[in-house]
Amino acid sequence: MSYDPYVAKIKKVLYMQAFVAFFVSGVWIVLADAFAAKSALIGGLIGFVPNVLFSIKIIQAIGKQSRQIEKAFYWGEILKLISTAVLFGLVIIYMEISFLPMLIGFAAVLSVFWFSLLTIK
Repeated sequence: MSYDPYVAKIKKVLYMQAFVAFFVSGVWIVLADAFAAKSALIGGLIGFVPNVLFSIKIIQAIGKQSRQIEKAFYWGEILKLISTAVLFGLVIIYMEISFLPMLIGFAAVLSVFWFSLLTIK
């Protein structure tokens, strides 16, 4: 069995998330300034990078036994949660950002999951 359609759907969601991160950043540059746009892009990347890590774990488990898929899912989710917390911590401690645009960029990237469930078949 070919698993290419599953990988293609995962990639499509990731591409959509990357697009949304840059789009939201573009909106902030129009509505505010470059500093807000940078903050929104950083927030988008905080949402995007952990999802890439999670996706890698899931793609590695495609075609394996159900127990291995379940294990990959849990480890992927743990990796995603920890990397999200670490990225937020590093950005807040070491970078000068505008908090509201960062959170909006992050939330916008996360919302792609909800909408992709409605649109990707």
